[in-house]
Amino acid sequence: ASCLRSSKRIMPHKVSHTNSQLDVDLYQQRLWEANPNPQPSERGAMRALRLGHLLDLHSYFEEFLTDRNMYFLEPNIIKPLTAPYRLSYSEVVGPSHVEWFVSHYWGHPFIETCTALKKHAKSCTDAAKSW
Repeated sequence: ASCLRSSKRIMPHKVSHTNSQLDVDLYQQRLWEANPNPQPSERGAMRALRLGHLLDLHSYFEEFLTDRNMYFLEPNIIKPLTAPYRLSYSEVVGPSHVEWFVSHYWGHPFIETCTALKKHAKSCTDAAKSW
């Protein structure tokens, strides 16, 4: 029997994705479209996340996250999103200057952190309107 060899080169592809990996890949593409050339930035007030970035992250992965916390989010979503760049998440999405620093416990459900931050932002907006 003869063996025929093809000269065509077959591009490798992943045979299967888990739903979460597929979502991470799609979200990473979305981040790249919004910030195609992420750069390192100095630590501090200029290397911060806007609330909108956190809310967008939660909204995109909401069904997958449910009541999970940062101890789950960081290795399963944040690290895969940032690993190709070797940058922080804020640098990948595009760091912003912020006026409020928030320290939070990683053990709280991420949705609760987002909800608390939204309430804080609303209270600041409402207070500014009363002036």
